[in-house]
Amino acid sequence: MVLPNSVILFGMPYMVEYKDTPSDVDINKRNSLWGQIDYWAHSIRIFRDKDTPVERVFQCLLHEILHVIGEDSHMSMLQDDANHLALDNLATHLMDIFVRNSWVTLEYPKDPKSTSTAVKSTKRPLKGETKC
Repeated sequence: MVLPNSVILFGMPYMVEYKDTPSDVDINKRNSLWGQIDYWAHSIRIFRDKDTPVERVFQCLLHEILHVIGEDSHMSMLQDDANHLALDNLATHLMDIFVRNSWVTLEYPKDPKSTSTAVKSTKRPLKGETKC
């Protein structure tokens, strides 16, 4: 799978940006984050450097998409900070289901910013490993 540069969520296109440092993910540059969504600008920023496994990047993207689902559906359980770990685990489990059932094939680009030439990955994340 080549990581997307955009995703359409409920009819709205969101641009997906990959940042080299966690502090660049935060639009206000106050925190180091794995991922952040900007509902007004319709953008998603994800941390990804050369050492970040593609599974973690995809899991963070799913995590941010779940925030959009929560916002659009008025599901406070997907929006509350108190449930953030549960949301993160849900994204991890969904990613695992997609990969294990071959609905999604994760690949590693040679260059983290490249969307071409890739090698198939067999690595799986551990439960609770990723925090967005």
